[in-house]
This record gives sequence, C-alpha cells and structure tokens, in this order.
Amino acid sequence: MNLSWADIQRDWKSPPNIVSYLRLALVIPVCWLVLTPGLTGWIGFCLFVVAVATDKLDGWLAKRNDGRWITKLGKVIDSYADKILIGSTLIAVIARTTDPRLGVVVATAVIAVREVAVVYVKTRQPVKSAAEAGRFSMVAQSIAVALLVLPPVFNEQGGVAMAVLWLAVGASLCSGWVYVAEWRHNKVV
Repeated sequence: MNLSWADIQRDWKSPPNIVSYLRLALVIPVCWLVLTPGLTGWIGFCLFVVAVATDKLDGWLAKRNDGRWITKLGKVIDSYADKILIGSTLIAVIARTTDPRLGVVVATAVIAVREVAVVYVKTRQPVKSAAEAGRFSMVAQSIAVALLVLPPVFNEQGGVAMAVLWLAVGASLCSGWVYVAEWRHNKVV
C-alpha cells in the first residue's frame, strides 16, 4: 500500500481527511438510528445522507488548493470510510427487521465479498484514487442504501429500493472486476 508512518503524521490533519474522519464518526449514530423505529428512523435517514455527502465534500476539498490536500492517507481513509459506512448501514437494515428480505442479505454479501477483494488488490499496489467505475459503484450503493434506510413504514414495498440495490451490486461487481483486471495486468511476477 506504500503508506508510511511519515505519510500519516504529515497528512492526518488535512481538511479532506478530517471530513473523512467525520464520515467514520457518523457510522455508529447512523446505524443506531436506523435500528430504532419512528422519528429516529427518519433522523437516521437524514444523517446517512449527510454522511454520504461528506464523501463528495472531501473529494471537492482535496482538489482545492491546487491539489495540495490530496494525500496518500486521504486516499486510504476515504475508501475505507465509504466501505464501513455502506457495509455497516446495510447490516443495520438487515438487523432492523425480524424477517429480513433474502435479496438484501444476498446483495450485502456480494458487496462485502467485492469490497474484501478490492481491499486485497489495493493493498498490493501503490495507493491511488478511486477509478470511475468505483465512483459509480459508490453512488449506486449510496442511493440504494438511502432507499433501504427509509423507515419501514415508508419503504414496505421496497421494489424501487431492491431494483437500485441490484443495480448497485452489478456496478460493484463491474468495478471490482476493473480493479482486479488492472492489478493482474500490472502485477509483477
């Protein structure tokens, strides 16, 4: 991964990284609020949307200041914050119901396996920013999870949420394939 202690010491306080830390800090309140019924479910939905928006904000900040805020640590933290937010929230959605939909469970498992594969690949090559396929995957996952996070009273049909979730699974698999194919192509034997 080529991330040294010196990189961490130098980069930990850059503004985009601080925004990524905020996204990580929001994971627990988002999940807790998603798990509780009523008004807190709506607050959880809103907080999830804010947490997802921090992904766009940290990217925007990183590109400001002539790109001096783009850091190795930021590339790692941003990626892991996304994975932790989406994965944890999907697990909270599954845990929220006494009878979780099999489709959500399977989609969550597929996304989790893809994320593990991408992390494996990323740890074996130089740190770089997300590819376009990865960005599209994150957007699709964010929209799908936002629809699933809506309180159950509002989201009982789930048809649209499930369709978007399966689109996100497809996008995740495609972007995962891009990462693995690039790694295999560039891998030094």
